[in-house]
Amino acid sequence: MNQSLIFSKKGITLYGYFIFIFLAMFVLELAIKRSFNKAAINWLYAILVIYLGLPILGYLLPLLDLDNSTKRGLFKIFPLMLLYLGNNQILIDLSHKITKWEKSN
Repeated sequence: MNQSLIFSKKGITLYGYFIFIFLAMFVLELAIKRSFNKAAINWLYAILVIYLGLPILGYLLPLLDLDNSTKRGLFKIFPLMLLYLGNNQILIDLSHKITKWEKSN
């Protein structure tokens, strides 16, 4: 799943750079803030369930193939990633700085 659908040219064609932006913001928050708020943890658990659940279901069910069902299943992860990014402390801090800057000008 990772090699053929996410971290490949086909993955970039299908999903764009959204997964890479999510991973970059996740790593930045993990490295800089070293903590997550409760809502962000809940969204990360939901993302983990889909990310780990799709390969397990693909292993158990022969009709759940990689090119059709798993590819469509990964689209269910994007709203969860977006909700996590809404609770990312780095993005929240950046938003507050932009709001302060706009109000001062």
